[in-house]
Amino acid sequence: MLVAAEETGVRPQELRKVEARHVDSDSGLWVFGPTEHKTGAKTGKPRLIFLTETALQLTKRLVQVFPDGPLFRNSRGNPWTSDGFRTSWHKAVKSAGIEGVTFNDLRGTAVTRLAEAGCTVPEIASITGHTLRSATTILERYRARTRKQASAAIQKLDEHRRMRTS
Repeated sequence: MLVAAEETGVRPQELRKVEARHVDSDSGLWVFGPTEHKTGAKTGKPRLIFLTETALQLTKRLVQVFPDGPLFRNSRGNPWTSDGFRTSWHKAVKSAGIEGVTFNDLRGTAVTRLAEAGCTVPEIASITGHTLRSATTILERYRARTRKQASAAIQKLDEHRRMRTS
């Protein structure tokens, strides 16, 4: 569940509901809101989340292990409850010596990584389920200003100038 959240920014409450039948083995998984027949996510619609090759392979393995019911389960093989997941997350974070981090922070991580990979804000929002405004706000707040980014920006500027003068 951590890999899926980190790479897609999908909400934990959506991931907990993903079942083998929601997996599109060629591209990703369908996520839904409170019930499949009601509303999906915050947009009111189910959406297909395309997965990276790493996340897709992991998901396919989970389908083999759990062909019925939720794919993401606790160490006893039971589907995660909201409280059970939250408790386990807090224990894992504490044992890792990390403070002030929530599972939802992985959504910001996903937004940032997608942006660093060159994705546009609309592309990012289509994966994470954020609104364009929300995805932009996340980028403004959390996206690290790194040496790598600064170097890439200067390279683009130099390339642009070379193209303009040729």
